[in-house]
Formats: sequence, structure tokens, C-alpha cells
Amino acid sequence: MVNDDNINVLFTKQIPPIVFIPDYQEVADLLEISDIPIMEINCLGSPFDFVLQTMYDGSKYYFVGFDRLAITENGIEWSYIDLPTSRPWSAACYANGKYIITERDFRGELYSEDGVNWQEIDSGIKCLSLAYGNGAFIGVEENNSAYYYSKDGKNWTYYDMPKANDSWYGWNAVAYGNGIFVLVNTVEPYVAWSEDGLNWTVEYVPNSLLPLFVVFTGKQFIAMTPDDTRGLMFSDNGIDWTVKDLKQELEEGIVEKGSIGFSDNRVVIFDRPGKFCLYSDDKCETWTKVPLKGLSQDMIVQYGNNGFIALGQDTRVDHKNEYVFTLSDDGLIWEQEHETNDADAQVRAYCAANETNYWF
Repeated sequence: MVNDDNINVLFTKQIPPIVFIPDYQEVADLLEISDIPIMEINCLGSPFDFVLQTMYDGSKYYFVGFDRLAITENGIEWSYIDLPTSRPWSAACYANGKYIITERDFRGELYSEDGVNWQEIDSGIKCLSLAYGNGAFIGVEENNSAYYYSKDGKNWTYYDMPKANDSWYGWNAVAYGNGIFVLVNTVEPYVAWSEDGLNWTVEYVPNSLLPLFVVFTGKQFIAMTPDDTRGLMFSDNGIDWTVKDLKQELEEGIVEKGSIGFSDNRVVIFDRPGKFCLYSDDKCETWTKVPLKGLSQDMIVQYGNNGFIALGQDTRVDHKNEYVFTLSDDGLIWEQEHETNDADAQVRAYCAANETNYWF
């Protein structure tokens, strides 16, 4: 039963208080706020410590935390799965019926064939980046001189990286698209490409941003680095690259590769503070800034059959980070106002309107 002590600070506005809400329906009834529209955000609560990676298997979206997965088909109904171990996961990949999660400092992987039942495998790999193509998985260590190759996602072979300017080091990320794997280098201005993941050709990239990660959008490769560089490189063939300065558009850079969402004809990039996202067509030449009032910071975005889903931390919570999400069909118009009679959302709206923080 809710008592007055739990809510008697709701009307104190000098310092935003923290309100413990053990039962949303009881609080909603007590405060008589059933007709207040919810705030411009959808809240998941605190399913895990931090959203790290994301993947999509053709029907479900997977958001990876330290020790849990948040899974949804439509962005409305969510389920959670505990992982066998807790780590700061640095790569997640679904391909060919295999789900793989890896970490840059841990030799091993989490492996599943259904996305629900996971096992920890002592495979010996530690990857900052994963990609699948032409019947093979490629895993890349952080700034290392070798990479991993696997046909089944469980048994891996270690190969030397191609040399860039007489050095094997600096290769950090890999992506597959248009029939080739592409490696990007964060130390030397080079990329490398391969059709089979075994035989590589190294190419010099003038004015390279020395990117930390690379993705393939369905039509072209995009490479970025999550720092004050605030630019991107894009290429149709992985060999010839165009550099785009986004300092005017990106105020504080981005989080990591998960901050880029893409379909085959549009690309979105979330800024670190969560104030807006950038939108472009598949050419990546002209960008539109889309305001995102109410969104959280460090958004991770994934595209699937039901559009874009972006998930991140709500910074208004003082003691526990809530997780919030927003949806978009096209990456340009994001669902920010969502009418609902749900007591959970009503209480959150009331707390927001009265400058009150909440946690549970």
C-alpha cells in the first residue's frame, strides 16, 4: 500500500526530489492524474546497467546490456533475458542463424542459435568488431596485428592482418557489403578489403579520419570515430572514400557505432547528448538536423522491419538510470507523443511536469 511519505515531496520544486513509486496504479489513483498526457518519451525502467550493442535477426530487435538482453519485435512489447556472464560487450552480430556477442578484453564469446538460450564459449577470441559475409565470420581485435576467421561462429582461426605502411597495427573494425569485407585503420590512413576474408588488398585513403568503426548501410560503407573529429567517411566500393565534415551538425560527437542507424535508403546519427539526430538519404551528402525533445543521452539505434528503434539512458534520474526508447518509421519523424492510459506512464508524466525525479 502506498503511504503519504512516498509522495509528499511531489510538490517541492526547489530541488527536484526522488520519489519511490512501488505501485504505479495506486499512485496514479491517489494523485488523480489519469487524464494527464504522458511525457514525450517511452520508458522501459531499468532493465540493465548500460546499453552496449544491438542487432536484428529479421524479426526481433536485440539491445545488449552488461548482463541482459532487451528484446522486442515492435518497440512496444519488451522481454528480457539474463546472459550467462556480465561484461562490457563490444560487438554483437546475427548472421546465418547464429547470434554472437564478444568483448575486447575477454577471450571467449556468448553464442546462441535462437537468441534466447545462450552459452559462454571459450573460443579464444576477443573482438572489438564482428561481421559476416560470403559464408564466414570475421572478428577484429582492438589495434591488434591479427584477426579471427570462422565458418560456424564457434571455431576460429587466427590470421595476420594486412600491413598498412609497414605496420600490422591499427585495424579496429570490419564490415561486409557489396560482396567484400572492409577493414578500417585508426592509426594509419588506410583501409583493406577482401572478398573471402582471407586475401586482403590495402588501399591508401587521402584525408582519412582514422575511423574507429565502420558499418554497411545496404548501399555503402560509413566509417566514423566517436570523438571530436565529428565527421564521416563514406564509400560505395570500400576503396574510394569521400570525407564529410559534420562539425556544424554534430555538437558533441557520437557514442559509438551503435549511434548510427540505417536502412537501404536512409541513415540516422544520434548525437551524444540526445538533443537531435541527423538524417540523410543513402548518399550521405546532405544532412538534416531533427530535434528530439525529451530523448535521453547515449542513444543506440537499430533498424528492422518495423522501422527504427532508439534506446538510451534517461539522464533525469538521479540514483538509477532509467531506459527510454523512441520509434520512427522513416528516421525523420520520431514518435515523441504517445497517448496512453497506462498508469506507469501517467505517473512518469506527472513527475516530469512537477520537476520531480522518480526511480523504482
